[in-house]
Order: sequence, then C-alpha cells, then structure tokens
Amino acid sequence: MNIRAKLLIGFLSVAILAALVGYWQFRQLEKVARPLENDVISSIKNFQRISQTDALIARISHLGDIVTQSVQNFAFTGNVRGQQRYFAHQSELDQKIADINRNPDAENGPLFRRLAAAWAVLRELETAAIEEVARETSTEAVDILESEAYWSQKRIFQSELQSYFLNHGIGEKSIISIRLSADNARQVLRESTIQIVVFIGIIVLVSVVVGASITRSITQPLSRLIQHTNELGRDGLNRDIEISLNRPELPGRRFLAAKFPKLWNDELGDLATSFNRMTT
Repeated sequence: MNIRAKLLIGFLSVAILAALVGYWQFRQLEKVARPLENDVISSIKNFQRISQTDALIARISHLGDIVTQSVQNFAFTGNVRGQQRYFAHQSELDQKIADINRNPDAENGPLFRRLAAAWAVLRELETAAIEEVARETSTEAVDILESEAYWSQKRIFQSELQSYFLNHGIGEKSIISIRLSADNARQVLRESTIQIVVFIGIIVLVSVVVGASITRSITQPLSRLIQHTNELGRDGLNRDIEISLNRPELPGRRFLAAKFPKLWNDELGDLATSFNRMTT
C-alpha cells in the first residue's frame, strides 16, 4: 500500500471515530433537551395555570369574607353602606366563581362545583336578609343570618376553600415536577459528560496507535534505505536493499488492489527496487 493510501486510511479512521462520537453526543444532547422541552415546559405551563387558579381562590375567599361582613353590618345596624358594599362585591364574587368553574380540571372540578353550590345558597339567603331589612323587619333578617341553614352552607364554603389550599399550596406540585425534570436533565448531562470524556480518550488512543503504525510503516523502510546507502559508501555496490513491508492479508485486499492499483503500489518498495537496479 502506498503512503498516500496509508495516510488516507489513517485520517478516515480517525474521522469516522470522530463522526460516531459526534453523532452519539448529539443523541445524548437530545436526551437532555427532551425533558427540558417536554416535562419542564409542560410543568411551567401547569404551574402558570395553577397559579392563576390559586389567585382566583384567594380572591374568592377574600370576597366571601367581605360580603359576609357587609350583609351582617347591614342586618344588625341598618347601615346602608353595608348594603352598598355587599352588592358591589357580590357581582365580582359571582364572576370569579363562574370563572373557576368554566374550565375545571378533573381533580378540582368536584370541589369547585361544591363551592359554587354553597355560594348559590348563601347568596339567596343573604339577599333575602337584605330584603327583610329593606322591609324594616330586621328581626327576620337576623334570624336568617343566624340560622343553621345559613351557617352550614358558610362552613361548606370555607371548608372547600381551605381544602384547596391544603391540598395544593401555591403550585407546589408543579414546582416539584419542575425540580424533578431539572434533576433528571442534570443527571443525563453528567453521565453524557463522563461518556464523552471516555470516548475522547479512546479517539486520542486510536489516533496515536494509527499514527504510530503509519509512521512506523514509512520510517522503517526509509531507515533501512539510509542504512544501506551508508553501507554502500563503505563496502561498495555489492549488496541489495531488503525491505520487509509486513503486508497483512486483509479481507478484500486482492480485490482492492485489482480495482485501485495506484493506491496499493508501494513507493518504498519501488524505490528499493530502483536503487538495487542502479547499484547492480
């Protein structure tokens, strides 16, 4: 095999190894990117959705306290500002409860429906109490607001709000999911880094072995030629150059040599033959 073919095979071997490592590294990066693109992004979207729900529930809880205090203030004292404050916040509370039941998830749907049902009863009773005060029958209004029917629904309303916050927190599940996805991505990245370092070490080792083999196949015959020329200077033209090329019988070598004779010509062997002819 000539020098050009040896160098070409050596460079191709290293290039193929580098390409394989590059392809493998690309696949490893895909493993890192997949949880980032899927799990983390979906967790962030879920966190945003839950945060919006948390804000709605917090606002509903606040409005519930306001309307209760307002209707009681109007019923017990007859202060018209309590009535005005009640109706000002009642419409917003209606809207928030409608919003939260518009697209409920499977987990919280029943809770939100129970919350809406309790508010519907409370709203009816509170409106009836306000009407009694307007008719100057405050005693009946107070009876409504102190009745077991009213406070049982009030307890249900408060219980459902507390249940939501106890079970969910401020998007706690989504935060945990994001952390798990980030931890998985870091683990894959750490493993990929170790494997890449190992593969780079293998490439360096193979490059050194291939380079040393090619260099030896070139320099050894040249050293023999230089040794022989020195002997010619001392002993005269009475010795032939013998170069052992150590040609292994590789699979397909004969076929390749027939198809690509120029690549399989041995320049060093030809040089030794020409030199022997010159010295004959």
